[in-house]
Amino acid sequence: MQVKLKDAPFPAQMPFFLSRAPHTCYGGSRGPGKSWAMRRKFLLLCINNAYKGLNCLLLRRTLPELRENHVLHLLKDTQGMARYNATDRVLTFATGSRIVMGYCKHEADV
Repeated sequence: MQVKLKDAPFPAQMPFFLSRAPHTCYGGSRGPGKSWAMRRKFLLLCINNAYKGLNCLLLRRTLPELRENHVLHLLKDTQGMARYNATDRVLTFATGSRIVMGYCKHEADV
């Protein structure tokens, strides 16, 4: 399957996309595209056959934030690419990879 995704990373986001480290941090103030970059990198990894069975965890502070900032965008971006289980908030791809979404209101919830 060939996938065409519109939009491209900003130059400041490129080190995040190019990182091959098992843990990569990307921070900053409001507005530099952290949420978009995280969704896009997860999506690219999950559709890549080299990462079959990968599990990605995407968290926000509250359920409404999760829905507005990630769930709605991912559902739009993955039409036809993944199955969505709304009860568990999990996108499952043909590669067996998954994006699991949740929320942590308190630091102890992590």
